[in-house]
Parts: sequence; structure tokens; C-alpha cells
Amino acid sequence: MARFLRCMSTNSTRTYRDFLTGPTVRIGCSSGFWGDTVTSAPQLVGRGGIDFLVADYLSEITMSLLATTKQKFPHMGYTPDFLQNCMKPLLKEIKSKGIRVVANAGGVNPIACSEALAGLAKEQGVELNIATVTGDDLMDQLHTIHGKSDEGRPMYSAVQSMNAYLGSFPIAKALDHGADVVVTGRCVDSALTLGPLIHKFGWTERDLDQLAAGSLAGHLVECGAQVTGGIFTDWSTIHGWDDIGFPIIECDRSGQFIVTKPTESGGRVSIGTVSEQLVYEIGDPSAYLLPDVTCDFTNVCLEEVQEDVVLVKGARGKSAPQQYKVTATCADGYRALAVCPVVGPNAAQKARKTAEAILKRTRNMFDVLQLGDYSQTHIQILGTESSYGHHAQSSLNPREVVLWLGVRHKQKAALEVFAREIAPAGTGMAPGLTGLVGGRPKVSPVLRLHSFLYPRKELSINILMNGKLVEKFTSEAAIINVQYPETVVSPPTSAEPVRGDYEYRVEELAYLRSGDKGDTVNIGVVARNAKALPYLREQLTTHAVKDYFAHLLETNSTVERYELPGIGAINFVITKALGGGGVSSLRCDPQGKAEEALKLRKEYVASTLSLHYSTIKPLKILYGRGQYLYDENEQPYLDCINNVTQVGHCHPKVVEAFATQAAQFSSLPFQSHDLYEKYTKRLLKSFQNKYDFVFYVHSGSEANDLAMQIAEAYTGHTEVIVIEGAYHGHTVPLMGLSSYKAHQVTTAGSYSKNPHAWIVPCPDPYQGKYRDPLTAGRLYAEEVKKVLDEMKEQGTKVASFLCESFPGCAGQVKIADGYFKTVFKYVHSAGGLCILDEVQTGFGRAGDYFWIFESQGVWPDIVTIGKPMGNGHPIAAVVTSKKIAKAFAAANNVKIFEEYGADPVSLAVADAVMTVIEEESLQKHAKELGSYIMDGFLKLSKVHPCIGDVRGFGLFIGVEIVKDPLTREPDGTLAKTIVSRAMMEYKIIVMEDGLSHNVIKVKPPLCFTRENADSLLRAFDEILSELGK
Repeated sequence: MARFLRCMSTNSTRTYRDFLTGPTVRIGCSSGFWGDTVTSAPQLVGRGGIDFLVADYLSEITMSLLATTKQKFPHMGYTPDFLQNCMKPLLKEIKSKGIRVVANAGGVNPIACSEALAGLAKEQGVELNIATVTGDDLMDQLHTIHGKSDEGRPMYSAVQSMNAYLGSFPIAKALDHGADVVVTGRCVDSALTLGPLIHKFGWTERDLDQLAAGSLAGHLVECGAQVTGGIFTDWSTIHGWDDIGFPIIECDRSGQFIVTKPTESGGRVSIGTVSEQLVYEIGDPSAYLLPDVTCDFTNVCLEEVQEDVVLVKGARGKSAPQQYKVTATCADGYRALAVCPVVGPNAAQKARKTAEAILKRTRNMFDVLQLGDYSQTHIQILGTESSYGHHAQSSLNPREVVLWLGVRHKQKAALEVFAREIAPAGTGMAPGLTGLVGGRPKVSPVLRLHSFLYPRKELSINILMNGKLVEKFTSEAAIINVQYPETVVSPPTSAEPVRGDYEYRVEELAYLRSGDKGDTVNIGVVARNAKALPYLREQLTTHAVKDYFAHLLETNSTVERYELPGIGAINFVITKALGGGGVSSLRCDPQGKAEEALKLRKEYVASTLSLHYSTIKPLKILYGRGQYLYDENEQPYLDCINNVTQVGHCHPKVVEAFATQAAQFSSLPFQSHDLYEKYTKRLLKSFQNKYDFVFYVHSGSEANDLAMQIAEAYTGHTEVIVIEGAYHGHTVPLMGLSSYKAHQVTTAGSYSKNPHAWIVPCPDPYQGKYRDPLTAGRLYAEEVKKVLDEMKEQGTKVASFLCESFPGCAGQVKIADGYFKTVFKYVHSAGGLCILDEVQTGFGRAGDYFWIFESQGVWPDIVTIGKPMGNGHPIAAVVTSKKIAKAFAAANNVKIFEEYGADPVSLAVADAVMTVIEEESLQKHAKELGSYIMDGFLKLSKVHPCIGDVRGFGLFIGVEIVKDPLTREPDGTLAKTIVSRAMMEYKIIVMEDGLSHNVIKVKPPLCFTRENADSLLRAFDEILSELGK
């Protein structure tokens, strides 16, 4: 674990240039596939400061498509995007900046691609040296090759294309010859980056560690924005998708490099984004086979050295394989796909019955036409979790679905019959089939991929410059014996991991990334925290993963698990998992980009793994601004619970007031300074001048403790009435009055009831014993009268009634109407004082009222205030009348003096908070936004019945989660799940409270915006929808 913690670290004081030595090369990748955004190349060329621009266009599917295109149009077979979207608009700028370009845009016809580029350069009057690397195309040797595929089956006779995966040295040689642009056919994706590095630093085939590092650099950037926040597990935290930054690596001679992106671009480069891409499609990380080197990535380390800059080191290299991998595309019949929206009641049943009817009808037609049966059919009803197999939510009955109907046949004529029979279903079958996405299904050939190995020495590679041969490249990759220490993989401990109170899904504990290689899916799982790794290892066994995905696998599918201890990751390789993969698959996710990881990340560990939150994922906050908190990785979290920072974290005016006063003087031996008088008058005015005396202290606990002493002194009695579920502070007397703490006690003797405490039922009209809103207030007040009568019978008298204006820990309870008025009457008649605790709720948060108790039309004898008073600075107060204050002073013969509560700095801060509340109209804002949020939750409650009640004032809101809205049975487990998922997936901080821990509290800083509110509501909706609640 220690190694993992060192590797996955963040450095906040040094820049990446402290880690790279000597000359460096800066390479940007503008394309991760054929069809990537046209905005990437201008971004990298214009503001990336790059030396090389590389572009990766090829995948196994792309090669199949290009082979088909070349069959129809012999002068094509390359990716025209490279010419039209990258080179044409930027050619002059690329040339003027001295940027050199390497792209595998040649596809299956690199010479034609180079010729077209030369014509383009000539049109613009730009002189270019264009190198072309050929030799990957083995079609002219088809009849002499007797290889077999990796699957052990002979290749099909109808081979359409056959290409070897070339390496980096031919690219480096082309650059050595002075090429401005290098166009290749099939090569390994990482070669596009490694080639320029070899050229720049003169690395040889013996520099295995450098070759491995350069290959890793290429691997990380080869998919474009996938390493800068694209398809990131925590997608909701990534901003600026419209201008997402494309990746740049900067590498030194030793092979150490950083990953970054252009400044002021969207997306993010972090340990999370880089580690996800590192495990993408790598198979065995200790033996990642490439033409130039066998890479060992198991002990790679990542370090975040600046914002959007991650340092990568630790790749090791071994001898390159003696063979090239070759992939052939082979004709294997035809396919067609119909995609149809279906709308209305019972949409899923309609869609399935329609699909089955279409297949039955066309099979009957095939019999008549003697075409034979389909070779494969696939019905999928998108919207019903059909991809999830037996893990799907059985209760789903959506009114909108999409019918995905895929078919394959040996004869094209048969599928043309199928294509014609889709539209008639719109009038002759179930109602609600609203159209055909993309029109009538198109019949296309199926090209299966088959791979085999080809001797390196038998491959002839040519390097052409401006159409003329300049070098025949050959390499036999000498076998170099390198001895490295054996990779250490921390085994699961023999002891069972510590269990706790929370359940987690995999994505809460790890970053995930999935991808394909033909019919094989690769799923990488990277622990977010070192402490999570043993739990992930324990639960994610090969047997468990295979069992989970059984509905997607063939009977002979295999699952292998590999470890990457350097970044704390596990990598799964699952064969026969994608229905053939690529264009031969009929599934909606033939490349495993989303479907496989989705199911693993959404559900797997939820039902099996229980971990304690504080044990596994401590949230380390570096700083706060406004309504956001930022962790050690500069990850923002939306703070929805911090009513302490009333006007927002680090409000400039509050910070300035603190600094200014602290620079003058911060303490006096007497309370005689202008701020004391100024603030006291301002504070009393907020109470409509109902009071005329303030005791300043420095915490809410101290304020409540003092209020009790005052009441005892004034009345001469000691008995205190409090409500069930109360929390008033952590001093010894107050803990004895806070029955909420009794519900959290696990150690005998840690909670002791105050002998003078009399506990009455919480006046909760939703969960309490009295629920009729018309009578609840009176009936709950009668419970207080019963206690007063009992005191009288016992010969004692009440000193005070102490209650929160809006009990928070009890469950954000909105006091039953009329309760305080009646209770105050009873308590005053018995000679006691009424104390209302506004430590949590005051200072305009209630919206309609500056103090929540005003909503009940009462003015207590004593008010305690605190937390938001100083926006997090320690200041609190007891507000009362001079009459009561003097009685306290006389009874104790002592003058209360708090050295820090009334110090000039504290009062300056408190005064600044009041100024901000007034100047920014935060009380009005709390009223309007609070109403908007509560209305939003009420609307959600119509869709999600687990939301039993929504209550509050302004921006002090409680959302009660129940199992049944009729019985109102609390559902603390669901509330905890919502809280956990909101933070892990949406980076939104909420908390659960209440005696059953089922009330989610929403009390954000008052600078919270409507956009923030929408994010909060959307997160709740999506979480509850996924949970089927």
C-alpha cells in the first residue's frame, strides 16, 4: 500500500519542469478515431505549443470499413478527414510553426492518401516533404500465408484486407529523412508518438525502458480526449466538453513525461483520467506486446504536479516480439439493423412482439424464395435494461423504448427482403412505432476480424519520400536479456476486511474504463484510495465477474485478472464477450465501450460489499470558495450542508474584515471599542429591538450553557424541559440534555442524562405521535403541561424550556403550528423562562423571517445564536433583556467576560457577515431559492414515492426518505445510499440526519444558485431512478 500511496500522489509546490530534464519534445494528438471532432487540430496547433501533431484514425472496425470502401473506389481506402478537416485548413500554420505531422490516415491505401495531400499542398503553395510508410499490406501474399487466427480457426477464404501492425522505427526513419508529414497505413497506435521521440532522442532498439515509456505516452494520448476527461467515470464533474482539451505529452530523453492539455481548454487531466486511460485495452499489463518493445506497466507511477499536469514514470521494457501481429478482415455474409422508437403503454411488450412478428414474416418469405434462414438475430429493447440480463430492474414498464433489431444472413437478397418489411409494421402491427431511425435499414457486408502472427524478418517495409523510395527498412529486433525484480503484487490479506455501515458500488471505490479487442472486452478498475484495494480484490474475482456477465458470454468465454500495483488497479480480460465484436456484432455496444463497464460500475458491489465511509474515503478539503469545496486534486464539491459559512466560503468582504482588524488589534482587556457598540446595536435591531442585552461567547455550546445558567439564576430553579431528539451542544450539562446523542451511543456510560432534564415528545407533525396539522401543536403542548404538572406534584419548578426553533438533528423538524405560543404560556405560568436555540438557523436563512421562531409569532425570553454569525469564525451570543441579565449578575455576583467572543476581530467578522446579507439581499434570495428547491423536491416526490415529506424554511430544508409514504416507515439505508452516491458520482455534499438517519438535510451557503439547485434536484432524480425508487 505504501508504494501505491507514493505513486498516486499530488504535488502542489513544484512544476512539471522540475521533473523533466534537458531538451524535451511536446506532442499533441488531435484524433482518437476516424470521425473525431474537427476542433481538436486547430486547438493544438493554435495554442498547444507542440512540436509534433499526431493523429490516430484506425481501429479494427475502421480497417474493415476502409477495405470495403477501397473495393468500391480503388483510389480511396484512407481517411479523408485527415486531409479535409486537419491539413487543409491548417497547412500554412503548421508549416510556418515548424510543426511536423504523423498520422496513420493512410488506412489500406497510404500512397493514395499521400498523393492527395501532395495535391492539397500544391494548391496552397506550401512545400511539404511527405513520407509514406508502406509494407503493412500483406494482400499480395495471401496465397503464400498459411497462418491461423488467434482463435485457432483457419482464416476465411474471402479475405478483404490483411495488414501487419508496424512499429515506430520506420516513422522515426522517415523523420530522419526530413519528412514534414509522415503518412502510414496500419501501425500500432502508440507508434505515432514513439516514432517522433525515437527521432528526437536517438533511442535505439536496446533502449527498452525508454521505448516502453514512449509507448506508454502514445497509449495515453492515442484515444484523444479519453485521457483529458472524456468518458470519465466521474463525468458529471468534467466541464467544458464543448472545448475539451486534446492531450499533449512532453517527454525528456530519459523517458519521463507529463500529460497535459492546452491552457484554458475544457476537460481535466488528473490522476483519475490518466489512470483510466492507462488501463484501457492493455490486456496483460506486465507483457503489453508491441512491435518495438514488450512493455511492463505494472509499476507505473502517476503524480499530479500541477493543475491539469500529471507526471508519468516507471514503465519498463523487455525484448520486442520476433513476430508482427497481422489482422485480416474476412467476408462473412451480410447484416442489417432496424432501430425504431416505440411509444405508449406497454411499449416494451409492443416492441418485442413486433420484432418477433417481423422475423416470423420474413422467415416465411425466405422459405418461399428458398433463401435459407438467418444466420443470427438479435432483439434488444433499449430502455428496459435488456443489456443487464437477470440484473435488470424487473419493475420497469416504460412508455418509451427503442427496438433494436439486428439480423445476419449469408445472402444479401434475404436482408433486402428484411429491410423492406420493417416499415409495414408501422401500420400493420402494434400502435406506437413512430419511425425508423436512419430510414430503411441498409444491408452491409460483415467483415470478421482474424489475427495471426507473421515473422518479422519476412516483412519488407518501404519508406517513400514524395513518392520515391528512400529506404527499405528491416528489423529483426534482437533478443535482449533484461533482468528486473519480480513484480510485487500485494495479495489479499488473510484476515477479512473490516466491515462498516455503508454499501458501495464499484464506481464509488474505483475509476473504471472498458474497451474492446475484437470479441474480447477489457475492463480496468483503478482504486480511488489505497484502502479500497483489498475490498476490490476480495469481491472482484474472476469467478464473480464471469458469473455476473454470464448472460453476455459464450460457454467457452474466459476471464483473466491482472494487477497493476503501481496505480492500485485490477484489469480484467474477458474473451468471447461482444457477440463477435466490431461490425460482425449485432449488439448495441459491439465495442464494449459502455455496456460492460456500465453494469460493473453500476451494480456489482452494491449487494456484496459493506465498508465504513471514514475508513475508506476520507475527503481531504484544501480550500473553499462560495458554495464549493475543493479537495486535494482541485476537485470541486457542491456544498449543500454548510450553514455555518452563511454567506459562502471565504467571502471576500468577510476575509478582508478579518485581515484588516487583525492587522490593527485583536484583543483588549475590556469590551470598549467602537465595533462592540456598533455591532451590538445592529444585532439587536435584527430582533426588532425586542431585546436590549447581549452576552458574547465563542460557540453555540457555550451560548446554550450560559443561557441555562441565566435561567437558573433568574428563576432560582434547576429543572429544564427539552424535546426528544434535541441537540444543544457538547458541554457536560448540554450533553445530558441532548437526547439525540443517546441514539448514537455505543459505549456504556458515554451518555448520561442530566438529572434535571425532563424530555417531552418532539412536536413533529409528520413522524410524531400527533399528526393532524390542525391539532398537533396543541396536543404536543399538552405534553409539556403534563410535565409541568408532574413537577408541581413532586415539589419542583421549571427553570427553562429549551428548544431549537427548527430541530435539526431530530430530523429537520418543522414545529407543529401553535406549539410555541401554547408552551410559552404554560411555562411562563409555572415561573420558567423560554429559551429558543437559533444556533443553526438564524441570520436570514429562513427567508420569510430573519429568525425562524418568528414564524410561530413568539419572542422567547432568551435566544442563543452562533454558527452562521461569524461565517465559520468562532463567535456566538446569548440575547436577552437587561432585566434577566441583571438578575443573573446579581445571583452570581460575577461579571461575564469572554475574552474572545467579543474581541474586535470576531466582531469585525460578524459585522461583515451582516453587511453581506444586507447588500446581497441574501434573505430574499433564501426565500425565493428555498421555495424553488422545495417545489422541486415536491415534484420529485410525485415520481419517487420514497420522498415522504419535504419541509423547511428558506434554505433550511429537510427531505424525509421513507419505505412507504402511507406508513411513513423511515428508510435510513436508502438515505445513506443517496448521500454516498451524490458525493461520489455528482460531487454534491449532502448529509442524512434524524433519529432514524433518514432525513437528508439541505442547508447550503446562501450564495447557492438556481443552477446549483438544478444540479441537486437532477442528482436526486437520477439516483432514485437508477435505484427504482
